[in-house]
Amino acid sequence: MTPDKQTYLTTRRLLASLTLALGCAPALISACAKAPTTDLTLSLRGDQKALLEAAGQWVEVDVFDGGCPSSEVLTSGKAAASARYSERRKYPDQLPAIGELDTKTYGFAALLKDKDCGIVGVGCTNANLEHIRNVTVVVGGVMSGDTLAPQAACPGQCSEGACSGPGGSGGSGGASGSSSGGKAGAAAGKGGSGGGSGGAGGGVGGGGGCDLALISKGTLPAPIGLGATIGGPAIVATKSGFVVGYRNSTAGGAMDQLVLMALGADGGANPPQKNDVAACTSPTSPLDSGVGLAMNATGTLGLAAISRPPCLEGGAGGAGGAGGGGAGGATEKGAGLTFVTFNEGAVQQQSLFLQGQDTFPAISLVSNHAIARVPDTVSDEFRIVYTQAKVAKTFNVKGVNSSSAFDDILPGLTGTTFATTTSTNDTLASIADGTGSGGSGGGGTQLALKVNDKTIFRDAAVQVAPWAYGERTLVATRSNAGEIGWVVLRQDASTVASATLPMSGYKSVDATVAADRLVFVVGQSLGFKIITVEGASGTPATAVEQTLALSKAELPDLASFDGTQLAVASGNGRVAVAWASRNQLAPSDPTGGYAIFRCQ
Repeated sequence: MTPDKQTYLTTRRLLASLTLALGCAPALISACAKAPTTDLTLSLRGDQKALLEAAGQWVEVDVFDGGCPSSEVLTSGKAAASARYSERRKYPDQLPAIGELDTKTYGFAALLKDKDCGIVGVGCTNANLEHIRNVTVVVGGVMSGDTLAPQAACPGQCSEGACSGPGGSGGSGGASGSSSGGKAGAAAGKGGSGGGSGGAGGGVGGGGGCDLALISKGTLPAPIGLGATIGGPAIVATKSGFVVGYRNSTAGGAMDQLVLMALGADGGANPPQKNDVAACTSPTSPLDSGVGLAMNATGTLGLAAISRPPCLEGGAGGAGGAGGGGAGGATEKGAGLTFVTFNEGAVQQQSLFLQGQDTFPAISLVSNHAIARVPDTVSDEFRIVYTQAKVAKTFNVKGVNSSSAFDDILPGLTGTTFATTTSTNDTLASIADGTGSGGSGGGGTQLALKVNDKTIFRDAAVQVAPWAYGERTLVATRSNAGEIGWVVLRQDASTVASATLPMSGYKSVDATVAADRLVFVVGQSLGFKIITVEGASGTPATAVEQTLALSKAELPDLASFDGTQLAVASGNGRVAVAWASRNQLAPSDPTGGYAIFRCQ
């Protein structure tokens, strides 16, 4: 179920001060006479203006089909490789002119660079040109504390805003081209001095790698009681850091909490927010361990969800005869979902409990991948997916007001044990396992992946971790043998690249994208590994770039980790991992912990 497209306009927090009209280049005047131009205004973030003006030497303007890429891609030094149009100018000279663009959604990005081509400021705004022709991009500093932290500086010489010499970038890319000679895209890329040639769509040469390094770590709050059950965790990026969420319950659920905690991008944590959940004294199914978490487009409002089991309520019934006592007047109330909206500080805004009709079967959520925001919208609307009676279901939630429709997201599947979802501005993907009617072999246990309105079938897996970025979806899978495979899909569900990670025996997997890298976190007893693969925005490599192993030596809260419950998210130039020691804690077990990494 794909939401209707709406105008989407957001201003990113990173930002610079210039004004520019993107009008018609002389060669494009005839085309521009037939269609409106786009006016682009850039402004520096006020509290960083002096720093940015002092450091800025070059400005790169990139235009992306479909909307803005992640901030990690923008600061990687390789944004031009995936841009429709890219050009550099001396700062603060007049910026390049762009001709007519189709009436669809684009991402307009500005990268401010210093004398070494290091990126010191970035900003990007999504705009649907069917409705918008005046686009504002606010550029803010790439900061470390109170100082600029340039990214992707040249290993050699910086010439006209591009790296030259060995390992340097190619020239700024021209536009991707169009069947209409009057549209942006006719220009060829300009080669940087001694660098690689740009070509249509531009190109980026070598450039340094990105090794993730641990910069912050911490402990999740103490459990609710001895032998507590921990569900989750889930983790999402906000506009200033991250929020971790997990379920904290006593045996049988007599005491039940949804715990949310905000983490700073560079360390530190706000006090945990413990949201009490109405307990069921006589559940007829075990508590589900899944915790759903998602943020809206601006990173300011999130939605959390946990399930509530069917619950026996009412009279205890008579003693009965020799056959034993009966249930009497007891009624089984149906399963339900508890929703909590929260701000970037993890503070609860509203809550809502939705309960199904009597005997409504138990609901199961996949932690960290049960909720996705509805793409290309300025509203706070989310999609939630779950399984119930071995069928994949979905419905939309706006704030804490839900629709009443419970729909199958992947019809034709039976025997479903999990369903997951992920989204970005232009992509909404949902995945479920079960017995499908498609794919090679004519059925059998398979994964069904629905990317926007396209459905494909793939080999079975016991765990799936999806991550949407731009117009692509990364899907990581774990087999019964603990092997980790991955595939990157386009919006039409066709494959960009796929591979298998080295080794096997992993107990869990989650995935994200950061700094143009596919990032996989795989769990093992008493530790986890972060494995990265280069080229997320182009053709991803099939070989591993970096493997970073973490154990209790680096992170003491891994001392009881059984390898099964972890989650990862990326944002704000960081990768954050959270984990729970195990589902059922022993008296001496810590709840779990978190760790934040940045690109070195």
